[in-house]
Amino acid sequence: MKKNSLIELYRFILSLIVVKSHSMFIYGGPYFSSGFICVEFFFILTGYLFIGFLEKVHDMNFREAIILFFKKKVLKLGLPLFVGISFNIIYCIISLILNDELTLNLWSYLWYVKQMIYTCLILIILKKFFKREKHFIMFLICWVLIFTVLRNLGCEHVGFVRGAAALPLGVLIGYIPKLKINKILNWVLVFVLFSLTILFLMYSGDKLLIQLAFIILYPSLIYFTFLLKFNFSIFNFLGSLSFGLYAYQLVPRLFIKFFNLSNRNVIFVIILGLSLLTLLLRFIFKQVKNDIEKQEKLTTINY
Repeated sequence: MKKNSLIELYRFILSLIVVKSHSMFIYGGPYFSSGFICVEFFFILTGYLFIGFLEKVHDMNFREAIILFFKKKVLKLGLPLFVGISFNIIYCIISLILNDELTLNLWSYLWYVKQMIYTCLILIILKKFFKREKHFIMFLICWVLIFTVLRNLGCEHVGFVRGAAALPLGVLIGYIPKLKINKILNWVLVFVLFSLTILFLMYSGDKLLIQLAFIILYPSLIYFTFLLKFNFSIFNFLGSLSFGLYAYQLVPRLFIKFFNLSNRNVIFVIILGLSLLTLLLRFIFKQVKNDIEKQEKLTTINY
């Protein structure tokens, strides 16, 4: 599936709100403190984009499907994931040495990635188990309903429940037939839904409103946005920063805890700088790889 630049913009904005909710953004005011519910958007989006992969691995054996999943979906997260986990391990080790009270957690802020892996692996197993698509869809509907109820019964802070409720919901949205609606009307719908999302994230703290966002607002925004074909390089660039902004929070967290770093501007510059550096390294690696491939082709032709 080709990138949708509006989706990339959403990813960037919501990742900034997550950073802000962890007190690592330049702005520290009362608005946009709903980073907690932003993660549900990323779960639903992941599920929506995961359909193509599920269809691709449907005829593979289980071992091949798992290997492809880790290669295409997990290792693709690359440097931000590795650096984030590494700094969190260092954080845990120092805490143990200093006898600081700590529940050992390898993932910390990256718990989202862990739950994404678990849920996606379960979905791969289910997809291979259910031979008929309609049976798979019916099972997912029941699954989403059960975990959504659990989420509302006090499990909203349990990572697996959140992932299990939201990510399959994204898969279900992907099975909804694409509506053919007027392009202008589609843009108006997307603008209204995006505006409501921003207003919700500015002010929301009410549990009922959070459920409305999870069940109605996010799925609708993702569905109608993907009906539009929109490409804008600046938005794509911003979107490519989003996972880095999320993962690199674990770097200044170490300095905040043990070296009393408290300047929000410095903290955010560290996170943003590492995210930009990652993109630069990725670009250089791609260029080197392309040059090597071109050289190999020329060598083959000359030979």
